[in-house]
Amino acid sequence: MFIVSENKEAHPDYMKVCGEIELDESNVMTKIKMDSIGSVSDGKFVENLLACKSGFALKFYSDGETTGSTSTGIYPKCVQYNGIEYKKGGTCKIKYNLDNKNYYYDVDKVDAALIGGSGSGNKLTFCNSFKFINAKLDLFNQYVNKVTQLGNECSNIKYYDEPFTCKNDELRKLYHFFNNIEEYMLYKNEDEITEFILQQTYPSYGVKYSKDDASNYLNNKFICLLILLFYCIK
Repeated sequence: MFIVSENKEAHPDYMKVCGEIELDESNVMTKIKMDSIGSVSDGKFVENLLACKSGFALKFYSDGETTGSTSTGIYPKCVQYNGIEYKKGGTCKIKYNLDNKNYYYDVDKVDAALIGGSGSGNKLTFCNSFKFINAKLDLFNQYVNKVTQLGNECSNIKYYDEPFTCKNDELRKLYHFFNNIEEYMLYKNEDEITEFILQQTYPSYGVKYSKDDASNYLNNKFICLLILLFYCIK
């Protein structure tokens, strides 16, 4: 769900998320677009980092600064992740790329509001959140590639109970473990456990049937019911 300046609310379209944020000349948010996952270019502010082509975003003030800004708006900006350097005490610097230039997002230098608050605990929590970032980005890229490969298959038949997986088992697996990366790292080599986890999340995971199969099954069940009723009436 996204909120625009007029305090109106709306939900994203099928297979889309609240994506690019449009700002006015004063860097105040005026609109949030609905974008496909992995479609928004680097350098754009987004509501949901899933919209980024890179699958990665860092928070900035709406004027693009990380310190001493007079802006009240703070939003994720799509950038390319290039690595992390851990410092003494457990803090870190995130290396990122934007416009073919390398930058550092140093948690000891950016304003506390951008990383969830002041204090060493918040800095450590922020840095620890990147522990499995390479695996997470790999799952993201696989997900986007699979969506592209499926093409209209996911948009022609809309499953609103699974708006980001369209009941495709491979998408289910990638999407679930992208959002549960620690679980993935713990069990990624345990096929039986991962299958169990996915079946708990998606009860129809691993069940292969087409619409025609389902229709034939229901027709056969109906015919059997009629036969039973016929013999009961006799």
